[in-house]
Amino acid sequence: MSGEYCRRSPLSLISCDARALTVRNKPVSILASRVEYLLLEPVDWVSRLRTLKSLGFTAVQTSVPWSAHEAHPGQFDFEGPRDLSAFLQAAQEVGLWVLLRMGPNVGEPFSGGGLPDWLLEDVSEKSGPPSVRSNDPAFLSRLNKWWSEISHRVRDFQQGKSSDGTPHTGPLLSVQIEHEWNCGNAVQGDAYLGELLRMVREFGIDVPVSTANGFWHDLDGTLETWRSEFDAPDLFANIRQLHSVQPEAPKIVTLLSTADDPARLAETLLKVIAAGGMPVIDDAVSGRHRYSTASMQSKSRHGDHRVPGSVLDSEGMVIDETRGAIPILRFASAFGRMLCELDPKLDSPVVQSSTTGHLMVPRRGQSGEILLNVGGPSRPESSEFILTDGRSFTTQTMSPGNWSLMGVDLFGKGRLDHTNVSVIDFVGERLLVAMGAPGSIAQFGINGSDIEMTVPDEKATAPLIAEHGELLIILCTPAIAGTLQVESGAVIIGSRCIDSSGMHVPTKGRKNVLRITSDGMIHELQCRKTRPKTKKTTDLSWSHSTMNQEVSGDSPRYASLKQEDSMNRCDSSSRFGWYRLGGLQSTSKTLKLHLPQGPQNMDIFRDGVPLESIRYDIDSDSIHSLKIGSSCEHLTVLVQSLGGSSIGNSQIESTGVHEPIDILEKFDDIKFVFEPDLAPINPFDADPFILECHDGVSSPNAYSWTFTHRRKKSLRIVPGISISGTWLLNDQPLTRSESGTRRTFVVSPAETESFNAGKNVLVFRPDSGKEFLCEGLGKSFGIWEITDTLGTKSKSLAFATNRIPDDVLHSYTPLEGSPKSKTSTPTWFQTTIPTDSKGGLVIDLSTMSRGVVHLNGDVLGTYDSSDDGLVCLPGGRIASGDVLDIFDVEGSNPAKVSIIKQSF
Repeated sequence: MSGEYCRRSPLSLISCDARALTVRNKPVSILASRVEYLLLEPVDWVSRLRTLKSLGFTAVQTSVPWSAHEAHPGQFDFEGPRDLSAFLQAAQEVGLWVLLRMGPNVGEPFSGGGLPDWLLEDVSEKSGPPSVRSNDPAFLSRLNKWWSEISHRVRDFQQGKSSDGTPHTGPLLSVQIEHEWNCGNAVQGDAYLGELLRMVREFGIDVPVSTANGFWHDLDGTLETWRSEFDAPDLFANIRQLHSVQPEAPKIVTLLSTADDPARLAETLLKVIAAGGMPVIDDAVSGRHRYSTASMQSKSRHGDHRVPGSVLDSEGMVIDETRGAIPILRFASAFGRMLCELDPKLDSPVVQSSTTGHLMVPRRGQSGEILLNVGGPSRPESSEFILTDGRSFTTQTMSPGNWSLMGVDLFGKGRLDHTNVSVIDFVGERLLVAMGAPGSIAQFGINGSDIEMTVPDEKATAPLIAEHGELLIILCTPAIAGTLQVESGAVIIGSRCIDSSGMHVPTKGRKNVLRITSDGMIHELQCRKTRPKTKKTTDLSWSHSTMNQEVSGDSPRYASLKQEDSMNRCDSSSRFGWYRLGGLQSTSKTLKLHLPQGPQNMDIFRDGVPLESIRYDIDSDSIHSLKIGSSCEHLTVLVQSLGGSSIGNSQIESTGVHEPIDILEKFDDIKFVFEPDLAPINPFDADPFILECHDGVSSPNAYSWTFTHRRKKSLRIVPGISISGTWLLNDQPLTRSESGTRRTFVVSPAETESFNAGKNVLVFRPDSGKEFLCEGLGKSFGIWEITDTLGTKSKSLAFATNRIPDDVLHSYTPLEGSPKSKTSTPTWFQTTIPTDSKGGLVIDLSTMSRGVVHLNGDVLGTYDSSDDGLVCLPGGRIASGDVLDIFDVEGSNPAKVSIIKQSF
């Protein structure tokens, strides 16, 4: 049963039961946010973590993308922004637990889920590249070396014999192996995931091991966690169901896509807590891709560069729409032990409104009881709150919800018998902070004595404070509670941040910041009334250097290639590279060409003149018509390597001219037959890992094409649409097609063993449940004969890097006069920043085309103005004398490039 390891290991100081993880027998209430260290500047790590801690978070989740640390086989980089140990040290100092995603696949937002591209091109094995995310010994051998590097950097951050049971003496709370291994291949799952677990233990990591595989595979010795869209209508029901699926493990729930609507985070958090779950906010902290590459999924949502957050923006500020979640976070943190001791076995059925979704959820355990109202109307509505002894109170219910505590210990300073408002925190052993609807009557029963207070009205900027016995009650409105922070035993109201001079900056709509001390005194803190405006920087002087030599193919930077080769093998440090093809056949005909596949943009030039610009699109046609002409000396191709998918079976793909550019002729002698009721095949015979393939049984449908081919030329098979299933040639498994891609493939008389010299039958068997994708396959399908290739036979294929001009081959010259809006020639531009500036700064490249930006020689990020023309500056600041280098594919005029303030 999952979770067995946590209870029985004699090595770990961390165990678990149905309610929580426990460290030295102390339950840990997990309130986590994902913070990707690789998407932040190292100087910002501590400030981001401190802010999260002040909001009530108890843990952070972070990923270790393999590709960012081992860009070249055997060359590991853990310096600067990749310093994993330094990030763990920062979490330890701040006092936050760490949930570490070790991979090998870590998922979003990283290209290929963090799997390095070179895994596809490692030719050290005669059998070819390893089968990734499987029990393939070649893959596990490479993974073993990688995990060895991680393990010796994280082992010392575990709880040791002298630890005190807090993050300050060992923040590593758990590690996650794999991510979204959502596959029904039980044999492969046991072998592969079991081997990952064994490796983790052999490397000396003894904290609990978790998985996030959607409960597709139950692996003994691990905790399975649940992932859900934050707005899923069945979220509450699914979390409750986890107890029956995994009764001896805590319900850790990752909330996805919260950045899409931060205002709804509060209600979602309350729903998770009401269902007995422990939330992990997946996209909590804004970041940017600089040392990593965005996945295709991240690009489609946010662009090439930015990764928005739902809690902290790119400046590290709390997002205003999220402030409704702060009271819930502080409550769940302060009263975490009480929540951990609520007994899921005592949970009773609840009623959920079919119109509003409102839930009223009673829960109880050995440390008290709680009644949670989740959701509700936009304006307060009264309802009767009846205690077990028959006494009743009026409570005000409104969105996003509220909660009432009964019989709860106040940390040895008293007993909260009951209340009809939401208790948020208990600060400095005396300050009881609560929240209620504006103008409503709040009732508290403490140590057998009752007190009534009136919640301030909705325009109030300060809470109401009343003394009750030895305690002080601080009663807030939701608006005030949303600005609450705790600092050194005092309550801070209304502070958005502390600036570099040490002054507080008020939250939106406030003019002051208040500090409430344990004696009940309210002190108005010195604060900066307004934030200084950052001027838009547009007066930049530019120089340029056109890439005419690369475009024409005359650059001495071109180096000959023995055969087609990928961008990763030719120049893995850059997202752009040049290929030159010579020795072209003389023809005036329009050629049908199949260009190398993969996530890439390709700009093709004929003897220095633009011929075709091909943008990557999974729905675009894979066959292109190009008229090269009868006197063409060179074709040059500018390749932009894009990110791969973070999920599925095609996560890492080669880019560049990594396969021949085929010249094609249509092969027409084909007979098509659809057969609807055949015996299923096992798709796992073709690939051991197939995303969301349930039980190794294909659809009964079969699409077959019969053709006769006696020549020695190879054929390219073009499905024409995105499908998911297995291909067979003459009854032998051949290859796979995966949904989300329209990849073609080649069958060769010389290399494909099942290819007959004569009659052949090619069959496609859809995966079960994916039959709908095959609509139109009979018409879209095509077979093309490969009659020739460009560049290969004459051995005139070459590659050139795309480096910043260095006064050797290329030099910058001042950009004078009124240049055209674009030259259509790829060009480098350079400017020197005239003055210091700071405060959430980005470079606005919306008037450019697409390309990459460097700051002082280091990559800042890529941009595409058709999607997102903004590139962030490190720390949101820039200094006088900093140098910007911009490579723009279309040579667009940089005159309107500006530096502006824009948080995200």
